[in-house]
Amino acid sequence: MDILAEFDMNIQIQNSGENGVSNTKGSCAPLANYLDHEDAERAALGLPILHFFKPDGQDVPTEEVINKIDRNIKDLAKKTDKFFHLMVAPSINEVKKMGETESEQYLNAKLFVYFLTIAYLQQFHRPGLENEDQLVIFWKIHFWRDANHELQLHIHGIVSRNAKGVGDRVIKISPLTNHRNTMKGAVQTGFDRTEFYTKCEKIFDELFGYERSVSETFEYNNAMAHGTPEKREEQSRLLAKEEISNKKDDIKEIATLLKKRNDPLSEETKEAINEAVAHIDFSDEIVRSFKEANTHLELHLELMLMGLSLRQKKSEDGVEELAFVKQGKLIKAKDILPENLVKSLLWKWGKLTGQQPAFIVREKRTAEIKAEQEQNISQVTRKLKIRR
Repeated sequence: MDILAEFDMNIQIQNSGENGVSNTKGSCAPLANYLDHEDAERAALGLPILHFFKPDGQDVPTEEVINKIDRNIKDLAKKTDKFFHLMVAPSINEVKKMGETESEQYLNAKLFVYFLTIAYLQQFHRPGLENEDQLVIFWKIHFWRDANHELQLHIHGIVSRNAKGVGDRVIKISPLTNHRNTMKGAVQTGFDRTEFYTKCEKIFDELFGYERSVSETFEYNNAMAHGTPEKREEQSRLLAKEEISNKKDDIKEIATLLKKRNDPLSEETKEAINEAVAHIDFSDEIVRSFKEANTHLELHLELMLMGLSLRQKKSEDGVEELAFVKQGKLIKAKDILPENLVKSLLWKWGKLTGQQPAFIVREKRTAEIKAEQEQNISQVTRKLKIRR
């Protein structure tokens, strides 16, 4: 995954490789020294050096980072991971929410890191692991300029496999475990990476007032890349609802304007609206559109936003059924909605247009016939009683 994420936050937990910088089974010195690579360039430009720091924001020399991580290997086997490399790269839009200057972004990134550390700790659900001070973890913030000379920011963390327990006891923790908060069996811990990534996004949004779209969320991107068909469909439905919600005010404004002018929709307007959305799940939105529409023109506009046009089939009794055309395909309301909802749509359509739904006419007729039959039966019964 590209570290320069333009549209969504990129979060990685790494332990790959057994050689050089990526070797997490040996000393962290190669990685720590590598993460200092911006320091010389910043010094040459007269910019302040951005040191490693603890979760509370206190700067730490690189030598201390290496010493603390490399010495904290009690009870760890030779070929197991001694530490993990965390990387968090906010998108360009997210970085902008962290401040206009590098200084503002740096201070806000440190604040973000503090809450990231707490989220990392809490995700283990491990008894005896309750305070961020128990983690042996150090962070480093990087800046660089891209081809367009725009500031970008990403955050690196080095965290020891061992956390501090009571006394000399250590607590072994791994964010790459396959266990998910298990409290039975040999392993009574876990780490749900999906939940961690999602929490990181929510923390960022709350801290900086960032309005994250569905397409920017880890859940959406993960589902689209690796999810089941059901998960992909669920996220697509959320995205579709968001797109419609974002355009809702525009639709009402257009509907109000057209209503005042009493103008028909031009072909250009129809084409623009139909082009706005192409492929979305629309059954829930159809019900919502009917429910909220105040005029049949407004309803048509709402449906067009979903790429739909409405068709009605009439009988001698009135409007028999409703159907929708999407990309040349006819979709009957009764095929995608329960019967009670279909009746609700027909009733609302009749209210908006003055056209009587067939089922209401038939229900009235049936009720009248039944009442007439009951009256006849009652009269016959009365006559029989009199004769007796």
